[in-house]
Amino acid sequence: MKIEIKCQDQCLDATLQRQIVRQIEFGLGLVAPHVRKVTVRLAAIPGQRSGNGTHCQLQIGLQHWPDLLIDDVAGDVLFAIHRSTDRACRSVRRLLRQQHDYPRALQVQY
Repeated sequence: MKIEIKCQDQCLDATLQRQIVRQIEFGLGLVAPHVRKVTVRLAAIPGQRSGNGTHCQLQIGLQHWPDLLIDDVAGDVLFAIHRSTDRACRSVRRLLRQQHDYPRALQVQY
């Protein structure tokens, strides 16, 4: 799985980039064999009520399906990544369940 990080308004240091990559690898771990590429786009949103926010967009390239696009806004970069990754994993699992290509033992019941 290839991970690409793009920032518009803010500059990320190497530590934050490693944390973002680690968060994505961990969050998409169960569905990683079906993921080709993950593109993370980050942009600062000034003027939110609680201060500055971060817009996070994940574009996930899947093996046999169209790309999955997930947007999220949060006050913290890592929190936005975590929430977007969680939503992406649930969406990919749903696609796999619909295709009956997902082992029964890995399905999570909510």
